[in-house]
Amino acid sequence: FKRLFLLSAAVVLLGGCATTVRIHDTVRWRGKDVSEFIVERAGRMPDIVRYNCVKNKEVRNLYAWRIALYDVRQAYVGQQGNVQYYQNYKHYTGEHTYRIVVTDTDGTIVSVRDTAFGNADKEYGCEEYRQP
Repeated sequence: FKRLFLLSAAVVLLGGCATTVRIHDTVRWRGKDVSEFIVERAGRMPDIVRYNCVKNKEVRNLYAWRIALYDVRQAYVGQQGNVQYYQNYKHYTGEHTYRIVVTDTDGTIVSVRDTAFGNADKEYGCEEYRQP
């Protein structure tokens, strides 16, 4: 019982503060230029950009987009005969997540990740920054 408790506590702790790699997006975009991702997938410039992040002696650039989180709700709008009509609408929760694109220094995409925090370099684990 004690091992199960420690294991579940470790999973919750590690899962709550780590980035998640988006496998489908990483496979689709790996090896392509970040400018293609900006145009085709994101549709806008990144909210956070960090250049020359060093992790495990590898230099990477980080591009992060803030994504607002919404709940989908229904509202009753009327009835005609036996048919009831509802309208779906999005309700902003006040929270957000970040999509992080990790690239080589030349802009070639290495991975696409999600995180619940805005500190992209901390979540990725940047140890230092090199001068360009």
